[in-house]
Amino acid sequence: EKYELKEVTVPRQPNIPKRLQHGPTEQFHAKTVKEYYCPQYFQIMDIISTQLIQRFAQEGLLVYEKLEHYLLTGQASEVLPQYPEIEYHLLSAQITTLSSVYKYTSVSEVVDILRKMPARERCFFSQVQKIVRILLTIPASSCEAERSFSALRRLKTWLRSTMTQKRLNHVAICNIHRDIMDKLDIEAIAKEFAMCCDRRKKVFRF
Repeated sequence: EKYELKEVTVPRQPNIPKRLQHGPTEQFHAKTVKEYYCPQYFQIMDIISTQLIQRFAQEGLLVYEKLEHYLLTGQASEVLPQYPEIEYHLLSAQITTLSSVYKYTSVSEVVDILRKMPARERCFFSQVQKIVRILLTIPASSCEAERSFSALRRLKTWLRSTMTQKRLNHVAICNIHRDIMDKLDIEAIAKEFAMCCDRRKKVFRF
């Protein structure tokens, strides 16, 4: 009553044409709401479960997970040979040293430790820096790339068909990283643009 919701009822269930009926089995008609929606509920849950398994079983995500696990635990991983720029023996020793001095449970905490570390001390963890850069740059899944391509459909429409590639790239970056763009001071940017030359100063009256 509070939300003015109608009572859930069993909708009309059409009969299967006789020409499509095979065998003596009678057509099932749900008599209650539970009987009608229960098969649909389990079908939806099965689809969701399957999609989640497929999403998190991507090869890139598994590689990311193994690299992260190695950085946090120091246990050997078979994905390291894929990155010849990493010296395995040095990395193992550096992770052991880092974990004995600092406490961390995530990649972001390792990043914070390296950022706060003095430069002369950070140079002793060169291989740790390499694996952190890899973890921060490789895409864990294709979701972000797919969202970026979906954004292009909204950015370059039929009304913007004359947009050049350079401008499209800039607009796409602004759209993809709009969380950063929202924090920018628009007035400060406009003032900086207007102060670049004398002509702009006269036009914008600065």
